[in-house]
Amino acid sequence: MKNNGKHDSANNRKNAPVLPIHLGAPLRKELGNEVYNYISLYVNLEEPETEVLEAPTKFNIENLDAYVTNIINIKDMNFVLSPNIFLKAINQHLPYGGLFIGKMETCTQRRAKILGKFLGIISYPISVFDHFFNAILPKWYFTKRLYYFFTKGEYSIYSKSEILGKLLLSGFDIIDDRVIDGRLYFVVKKIRNANVIRNKKYGFFYKVKKVGKDGKTFEIFKFRTMYPYSEFLTEYMYKKYNLKDNGKFENDFRITTTGRFLRKFKIDRLPVLLNWVKGDVKLVGVQPLSKQYFGLYPKDLKELRTKVKPGLVPPFFNEMPNSLPDLFNSERRYLEEYFKHPFRTDVKYFFKAFSRIVLGNVYKHETGKY
Repeated sequence: MKNNGKHDSANNRKNAPVLPIHLGAPLRKELGNEVYNYISLYVNLEEPETEVLEAPTKFNIENLDAYVTNIINIKDMNFVLSPNIFLKAINQHLPYGGLFIGKMETCTQRRAKILGKFLGIISYPISVFDHFFNAILPKWYFTKRLYYFFTKGEYSIYSKSEILGKLLLSGFDIIDDRVIDGRLYFVVKKIRNANVIRNKKYGFFYKVKKVGKDGKTFEIFKFRTMYPYSEFLTEYMYKKYNLKDNGKFENDFRITTTGRFLRKFKIDRLPVLLNWVKGDVKLVGVQPLSKQYFGLYPKDLKELRTKVKPGLVPPFFNEMPNSLPDLFNSERRYLEEYFKHPFRTDVKYFFKAFSRIVLGNVYKHETGKY
């Protein structure tokens, strides 16, 4: 029998009663034809090994029968208490290759709904307050306890990046995602056991690990321009979205509205000056990369990169490459020239980059706006 954990208060969810979910026509009517047909592309809803739930906690998952090979949760992830723990429980219950299908209302979809519901300028302050209350307060260290005290964790807002990143860390591979009726649906497959997921820091100022000299990782200081957990989506983005001529992803949903402003005016790069003072990077050099992005580089360029410290001013500003292979060749030329004449090369690259930034050509090249 298909079961679902009834939505209950935070204090009683562990012992939440179990109710049946009926298949066939009633389930199609409840989900809607488009959602039902989408799920049916990946699983047979009539198979006994497929469990359809309306579950808000890990306890609903732990009480499932052991034979389950596919889990479908029709309750929005927004109502799930402690999603990291919830996803880990699903991972532990599924066999390798088992599918999990879920849905959520993203912060972007929530904002669009509010702006469409309320008229005039009143919609904007309502949207800002809603995002602050349901997306920011639950994640700040000093406010999250107060938030859960008043709301019992009944609803939280997440970005698409955050949920997909959590799924990847929980041992799943993303098969597909699609927006239907104002909800993001995702289909993921278990490919390994879940990693230990510690609570992420959500502050405006944060540190991220980059690959430095000799292949050693170091923490670089940055202003946050992407949603949390975005750093785990590089390989997924590379597979699903095209790279633009400048080596950036097309339609990069990981970047926040504030982040786009910071990147446009290069403000996001300022905290890296602290790494320069510490000696982690030099003034001119190849841009420090995350392990995920570093993995996309050819082997010979990886070896060249790890022989020298990365830099604040990358060779990208000097040659303005128009494709990812051109970017690789640009960095390769810089490094080969640097190994022959270090000081002269860095001086030349610095002043050419400075002239391009002052004249605004870097921004024009990156955005395509001339």
